[in-house]
Amino acid sequence: MIQKIPDVMKTELVSLAERLRESGRKEAIREKDRIATENMLRRGFDASTICGILEVTPEFVEKVRKSMKL
Repeated sequence: MIQKIPDVMKTELVSLAERLRESGRKEAIREKDRIATENMLRRGFDASTICGILEVTPEFVEKVRKSMKL
């Protein structure tokens, strides 16, 4: 079945698959950052320390803070 697909479409399918994998990796990293940020906020770390350690933005920290039920 794959052999019947034109080469141009095969290239597009491979490209799409690579983009989806990369998107999944980024999503997983973002989720780890969110969890780590929550944990650090619960332990009393300030935003600038969290940003420095996790390499996230202050806006990200604030977004996580607002989403938490403290």
